[in-house]
Amino acid sequence: MNDTLERVTDSDVEEKEVIYTDGSCLDQADKTRRCAGFAVFFGIGDPRNTSRPIEGVKHTNNVGELTAVVEALERSSETKKVVVVTDSKYVIGGLVGNDGDDPWHHRWEQNGWKNSKGKPVENQELWKRLIAISKKRDFSMRWQRGHSGNFGNERANTMAQQGASLAKKKRLLKLLKK
Repeated sequence: MNDTLERVTDSDVEEKEVIYTDGSCLDQADKTRRCAGFAVFFGIGDPRNTSRPIEGVKHTNNVGELTAVVEALERSSETKKVVVVTDSKYVIGGLVGNDGDDPWHHRWEQNGWKNSKGKPVENQELWKRLIAISKKRDFSMRWQRGHSGNFGNERANTMAQQGASLAKKKRLLKLLKK
């Protein structure tokens, strides 16, 4: 496994599987109303593209971002080098490290899944799932500034917002049934 941060070039698209991921959370500031979704974009017309709401009770943008990368690696080629493109420095920092730093998860594991403040690491189960699948793939990650006009990132963003909107609709329907 080669889990690094790298730049994607036009020639990479033919040699590597380039996947765009994003998470989205509506009403992020209000814990009682948050609705999150995620998206994985492999390319136009690819049947592996997905946009879904986050399941469960914890809805945050970071949960969406993590879930998107988990799904991307689970749906990716097991034989081809994979490049995951995300606008989440949180996911990159935790999984492969930012700017040459060691991945955060190395310290978390050494510290019994406690962060630098001695508190339990947020989204621990998702992190563990992501780390496990990452060990089975030859992948790297690329940070892409969000909302900067990159087609794949913009597409993943739109799809993630659709997933979050679906989460909101599900929540409203649930409330109406009470």
